[in-house]
Amino acid sequence: MNWLRMMGCLVGVIVSASTLAVEQKISTMDVGPAGIIITHMEGKIALQDGAAPTTDIKLTITNSSEKNFTGTIGFRGGDSQPITLTRGNTTTIAVAPDVQYRGERGHIQKAAIDLTILMDGDLPQNAVESVNVAVSLPEGGSPLMKATPPLIENEGAVPSYILFSRGQYTSPLTMLYTMAPVNVRIHKTLTPNPIKEGPVTVSLTLTNVGKETAKGLIIKDSLDPRDFSGEGEGFTLYQGEVNDQRLLWEHTLESLGAGEKTTISYEVIANGAVHDVALDAASVIVDQELAGISNKVWLHK
Repeated sequence: MNWLRMMGCLVGVIVSASTLAVEQKISTMDVGPAGIIITHMEGKIALQDGAAPTTDIKLTITNSSEKNFTGTIGFRGGDSQPITLTRGNTTTIAVAPDVQYRGERGHIQKAAIDLTILMDGDLPQNAVESVNVAVSLPEGGSPLMKATPPLIENEGAVPSYILFSRGQYTSPLTMLYTMAPVNVRIHKTLTPNPIKEGPVTVSLTLTNVGKETAKGLIIKDSLDPRDFSGEGEGFTLYQGEVNDQRLLWEHTLESLGAGEKTTISYEVIANGAVHDVALDAASVIVDQELAGISNKVWLHK
């Protein structure tokens, strides 16, 4: 499916846009009632193979104001719950978020869960004091390919994760995972960083965290040709519509065994100092399906 191949690149854009929308709403629109504080968000999210994830999430709300509160609370896109809370009291309620799912059993799948809290249709006046939500994979699943915002990975034979934060506004959680036997974890780095004019080495460390040997891995990366230039085998200059130019790099790796790790590097030339920008993620394609997506690299001063 074409959308599957594009999904990895779109995840960061979609979630960044959603988070930005939340921040813009905080600064430009009314917020919820004063003194009504979300002290805890906790619960479970269980990813499924071939179906939408199940959720069991509870919010603990405290009324620290001098007035009794009657209103609604819920997640954006989900069902709002009526709530009456007298001053000085605390209550815990179960709320169901809006869940979006795309995928196919046994292949790459995407789940997007909107955890943006609304009170009377507006954002809370205060950030959530504590978030602790467990995320589990389907039985037999390999580690997540991508999660935005990032999750904390638990140690253990079975991959599992925690969405954890303190004193932050909640936002959509997007997760990319696969039930295919091949799952490649990629870590992308640039040396040097900060970047000045001259040679730059891009390194991609690949680890096959799946259950089978990956064969015929097609590794793809892209850079902005206004910032970088590259020549030789593997480089292609893509020219699309206006302001859509990319320096593409592609390499084929014959195989990578289950549990095996390898690092592949290529060199480009920085046309000048490059900073305050996040580079695109690299990706790996196996059997015409996305098998891995890297982190984005932030270039600092």
